Amino acid sequence: MKALLDVNFLIILLDSGHKNHHIVKEWFLDFAENPNNIWLSCATTQMGCIRILSTPTYSNPFKIQEIQKVLTGLINNTNHQFILSDIDLSNNDLINWQHIQGNKQLTDVYLLALAKLHNASFVSLDAKISPIVIKGFDSQNLITLL
Repeated sequence: MKALLDVNFLIILLDSGHKNHHIVKEWFLDFAENPNNIWLSCATTQMGCIRILSTPTYSNPFKIQEIQKVLTGLINNTNHQFILSDIDLSNNDLINWQHIQGNKQLTDVYLLALAKLHNASFVSLDAKISPIVIKGFDSQNLITLL
């Protein structure tokens, strides 16, 4: 199984002080136990994770170099694959634009489309994500933990 991890999933996985860290860590460790499982990240998820965790107003802010080192360690010590963020929003037929309700959905929609393009599941903590925004996306490939 391949799984693209949401930005918030990565944030909570790397922030041991987060209230949902144990839920995310438990899922990730169970997933990583199977050597056939591969977790995916892309520039969007990596940069989003580093940006948010290094924001001074974040509840437990990290230094940029510190979080980059932790993220790199996770990538280098697990079954990880980097994928390109290569969907052109002006010329694609993956997204059902009429089902997008607002601007706050755009990153999740893009990541769902990326997961679909790479035959992966999308793992998030956001139960409000709807798979109908992506044409042909199987709801079984949307994993929400909360």
